[in-house]
Amino acid sequence: MAAEVLVLRGSGVRSYTNNILSFLSDAKWPIQTIEVRLASSPSLFHRGTFRSSQNWDASGRKLADITYEIVQFIADNDDVEATIVARGEENRAD
Repeated sequence: MAAEVLVLRGSGVRSYTNNILSFLSDAKWPIQTIEVRLASSPSLFHRGTFRSSQNWDASGRKLADITYEIVQFIADNDDVEATIVARGEENRAD
């Protein structure tokens, strides 16, 4: 199992559609699952606290459609930090 992580911080998270789609499209192996974890935005005085998470099965789905759903999930929460984890099987040469 392989994974790649993208962290989006700040109040501009909603505008990161292109970053998310590029991140998912540039994976070096086929993506099987995507998890998005949301936390309150960290500040000088506290770390961000967990708010919510959601998983997507990427098998046979268009990445653009999943990206739209991820952006909606993030946009439904105010002022968050989003961590996106894309998982899949590495193609290994024997």
